[in-house]
This record gives sequence, C-alpha cells and structure tokens, in this order.
Amino acid sequence: MSKFHLPYPNYVAPFNLDFDTKLSFIGSCFSDSIAAIATSHGFNTLSNPFGTIFHPIPIIETLRAVIKDSEAIDFLDKKDFVTDWGSSHLLQSSNIQNHKKLILEKRQGLKRQLSGKSCLFITLGTSIGYRCLELNKIVANCHKEPAKAFIKENSGVLDMFNVWEEVVKELHSWNAELKIVFTLSPVRHIKDGLIENQRSKSRLSACLELLEERNDTSYFPSFEFINDVLRDYRFYNDDLIHPNQQAINEVWLLFQQAYLTAQYRDISDRIFKVNQAKNHKTLHENKEEQKKLKDWIEKQNELIQKLINESS
Repeated sequence: MSKFHLPYPNYVAPFNLDFDTKLSFIGSCFSDSIAAIATSHGFNTLSNPFGTIFHPIPIIETLRAVIKDSEAIDFLDKKDFVTDWGSSHLLQSSNIQNHKKLILEKRQGLKRQLSGKSCLFITLGTSIGYRCLELNKIVANCHKEPAKAFIKENSGVLDMFNVWEEVVKELHSWNAELKIVFTLSPVRHIKDGLIENQRSKSRLSACLELLEERNDTSYFPSFEFINDVLRDYRFYNDDLIHPNQQAINEVWLLFQQAYLTAQYRDISDRIFKVNQAKNHKTLHENKEEQKKLKDWIEKQNELIQKLINESS
C-alpha cells in the first residue's frame, strides 16, 4: 500500500506534565490554538495575556518586565484610545491611567502563572522586526502608525541567541522549577515574501538549536510536524497561512504523547469529553434527557477526580 505521508515522529519530551503544572503560552497566534485545546483537556493555562507577539525581542522584554515587577510602559496615545508598544492591538484603554492598570495587572497575572511548578511555552513567529525610531527598539505591534516611524530589520541568529540566553538564565534564577519550551510557529508570514519568510524561520530555528544545546531549555517540533508530516493544504484555513483545527488536533495528539503519561492522556481525554458535554446545547428542553446528562457529568467528574488522586 502506498504511503501518503511520513510517519508521525516518536518525540519524547525531557519531562512530563501533570494537572498541578501551570502552563503559560506566549508568542504567535499558534500559542493560542494549543492553549485553548490544553484548557479544554483540564490544564491550568494562560495564553498571550498581551496578545500575539511574533518577534523574539518584544517577548523577552515582556518576560523581563514580569519577573522584575517593572512598571515601565511605552504608551502610545492614539486619537480614540491608549495602547502600548509591547502589546498587540487587542489591548486598548480609554486613558493612560487605565492602560497602566491593565498592563500591570496582566504582568502580575503572568508572574503568578510562571511561579512555582510551571511550564512556559514560547512560540516564535518571525525574526523580521520593526524598530520604532522614536524608541530605538523593536516593537510588538506597529499599531497602524505611519511606515516612516519604523525601520524594518532582520534579527541575526547570534543577536537573538545572546539576548535569549541571558533571559533564560534570569528566568531560571527567578524560578528554578520553571520549565521552558520553545516552538516555531508554522504560520507563514507571507507579507514579507515566501523567500524572506523561509529565511526568517531558518534564523529562528538556528537560534533555538543553540539555546537547546547550551541552556536548560527544550524544543517541541510542531513546525516540523505540520510542514514535513501533515504537509498538505487541507490542514490549513482558507487563507492558506494558518493551520486549521484539524491540524491543531493532530499537533495536540503529538503533544499528549510527548508530555503526558498514558494515564494522564486518558484522564485529559475524559475531561475533554465532560467539557464537551457541558457545552452541549439541547434543541428541546427535555428534562429527563437533561437530568441524564447532568448525572453522567457528575459521575465522570467523580471518576476523573479519583483517577487524578490515584496518579498523584
């Protein structure tokens, strides 16, 4: 029988996750996709509290601000709202005071999530950044400001590696229990051109290889899995850029195999089914059927809690 794709990789992570581990996802929109499915499987997750950030440098600045309790914020006072250069367009406030409160609250929330037994998944999207001339720094989002306010630049492998190596050490010094996992976003940045996008991903990949070799970090191969195993446009949305839900589900199976024991995979799948049942909307208000569903959910929750207690 002919083979239509390469076999799924037998990737084994250097550590296992359990339901006591707090998961944080930051970076590309791919982070949100994996975080959402992790949440539905019972994990305590926090995803992109400052919106999607594609370039490595603004992510570094965010993490440093979090663990150092920094109150420094580069505000951008637009005509109708206030935002900041370290966040995506989704974070907007009516004035500077409210926006400062919003950002500081989100920093504290991420700090709590990263403390203690936790794992940070960082998904890098591109090494092509936009340097704000006024601030002389690469920003998380251009916020539709005039092009003349920025310089487009390619961050080099060693430039990114040197800064990331420093912040990895700072994170581990701040919390020795923190696990750090890097991933490369499979989302194509075609506005930069296909050739530029591929070179950008290559620079990121080389940087992450150095980090994995010389620091206590690891790498989850979602990029390689989608591009070299699934390798088909039927696993992408209509824009042909973003992986679709079917692709995300396949990546999640790889994630489970890599980070969860067989027992925890079973428990997480049971939790997912219960969450699906909770979200189920009946077409008719049949009280008997509703009671059956409620009873089933209660029994499943009791069984799940029992299995979690036995696995601890």
